[in-house]
Amino acid sequence: MSGKSEKVIELTDITKSFGSGRAKVDVLRGIDLTVDAGEMLMIEGPSGCGKTTLLSIISGTLKPDAGKVVVLGKEITKARNRNLAKFRARHLGFAFQLFNLIPSISIWENVSVPLLIQGIKGREAKKRSIEILKEVGLDDRSSLLPNKLSGGQQQRVAIARALVHEPEIIICDEPTSALDGATGEHIMTILRQLTAEKNATVVIVTHDPRIHHFADRIVHMEDGKLLKS
Repeated sequence: MSGKSEKVIELTDITKSFGSGRAKVDVLRGIDLTVDAGEMLMIEGPSGCGKTTLLSIISGTLKPDAGKVVVLGKEITKARNRNLAKFRARHLGFAFQLFNLIPSISIWENVSVPLLIQGIKGREAKKRSIEILKEVGLDDRSSLLPNKLSGGQQQRVAIARALVHEPEIIICDEPTSALDGATGEHIMTILRQLTAEKNATVVIVTHDPRIHHFADRIVHMEDGKLLKS
């Protein structure tokens, strides 16, 4: 982890509920959390404790009921949806357990999606996509469709897609739980190396204790609250 102590994520008294009346479920109950630049933070806890909801709040894809969310100095709880979408596209990268690759287009085209969203097209988008695929060891498979790759290879593609536009913050939801131990270790080694080079901040939700040693810090959630940080 970098020696820099700049706070890039700051959550203050975040609450979130779903439903109403007797069906109301309090998912987040007063979350306070800060994350430093260059830090790899892991959030763990039982299913249903609010981890993925917390990720959605951090990324701005879900609004809290109350509280304040500041990401890279911007209070995103007050941002308009259009501006927030542009902010996410430029500053955040996402990698998920189920990869979320588009099955009908090639590997390099999947990786290029964040670049296309930013208006980078043609040869430049392909060049950058091939370069990051080389970093994860898949440039020789760039023209294949996702179904021609193993699960571990598809996760490497997902990581390449998350990093191709050089975002300051990477959000990962269970990136290794569908993988065997050796593959998960390889995925995390790649993620750690590539993000360290750019001093990127990584926030990972995980059930996988096999990857805990990669974390700079681990916070535990239960019943919508952080138990320690």
